[in-house]
Amino acid sequence: EPRAPEAGRATASGGAAVAEVNGEPILASELDAKAGSRLAALRQQEYEIRQQALDELIADRLIAAEAQKRGVSRDELLRKEVEARAKVSDAEAEALYEQHKDRFANQPKSDALATIRQFLSQRAFEDRRRAFVQELRARARVAIRLEVPRTPIEVPANTPTTGPASAAVTIVE
Repeated sequence: EPRAPEAGRATASGGAAVAEVNGEPILASELDAKAGSRLAALRQQEYEIRQQALDELIADRLIAAEAQKRGVSRDELLRKEVEARAKVSDAEAEALYEQHKDRFANQPKSDALATIRQFLSQRAFEDRRRAFVQELRARARVAIRLEVPRTPIEVPANTPTTGPASAAVTIVE
């Protein structure tokens, strides 16, 4: 589409025109009002992804620092603190098999138990790794400065937003 010469130029009402239809500008403020809630949801999703990635980076740094402190490799530390402690007993696998026997009706019991052990082992590994990272985090100084997305709320000019300075204040604890 051809770009209108007026697009992007400030208008008399103070908003920049982002498009024009038959000579009538569509203002950035109109676009923001129309897309606001969708963009807020997207910003929240971005924040959650960034928070998760930040948690992973923090965990990596804490594990590396602990490995260096102990004079072992990162892999050796994880083997000792996570893998060695994330064991699954045959009784646990057998109990889960008995609870969900109908799901494994089409395969031999030994195959089903192997699948269950693999699932339980992976879950135990993840749980133990998470607990280990929490232990390291509790002993470390971690400061998170990632800003939470904020949605600006416009308040009309004549709307009271604070009470009078002389208003009585009661603090309830």
